[in-house]
Amino acid sequence: MSLSAQSIEKKLLSKIPSANDIEKINIYNQLCWKLRSNDPSKSIEYGNRALELINKIKKPKLLSKSYNFLGVTYRNSGNYNKALFYYTKALNNALEYSDSVQIAYSHNNLGGIYRLQGNNPLALKHMLIALKYFEATNDKSGIGFCAVNIGIVYLNEENFKESLKYLDYSLKIRKQINYKQGIALSLY
Repeated sequence: MSLSAQSIEKKLLSKIPSANDIEKINIYNQLCWKLRSNDPSKSIEYGNRALELINKIKKPKLLSKSYNFLGVTYRNSGNYNKALFYYTKALNNALEYSDSVQIAYSHNNLGGIYRLQGNNPLALKHMLIALKYFEATNDKSGIGFCAVNIGIVYLNEENFKESLKYLDYSLKIRKQINYKQGIALSLY
């Protein structure tokens, strides 16, 4: 783990003793997300701590975000089946509680897994649903990320016209929010 990841982890963990349960869940989720690539085993540990605390305090509406974060960690680790399991749980939970933001992220994440597995029709189905939710909630970061993924699926299918349409859309949105890395990816 990098030195900056260690310092972030240490700083966040120092807040745990004085945090209430909801704050602890947020801290564990932050740790799960921040360590998803650099230290997947710790990321999973913190994600599971968030889930345990959510269940302990009986706040099931909060589960979707933790499920999605764990799914991303498993995807980054190459465990697509486990990622698919968590994304599906996230989507089902988000639908149960009408959580539009997590519905969008769950569909986008499911689409990403199906794309990685080469199932372009199913990937596209989930990504297009996600895009509608991102647009409805005006989540520009989500729109940009989702549109780039749709563009990649169309590129894989050699549908260059649709691919360019979505990549251009992603570029436009990412310029609006000044997301430099995202702009570079959209251009690439």
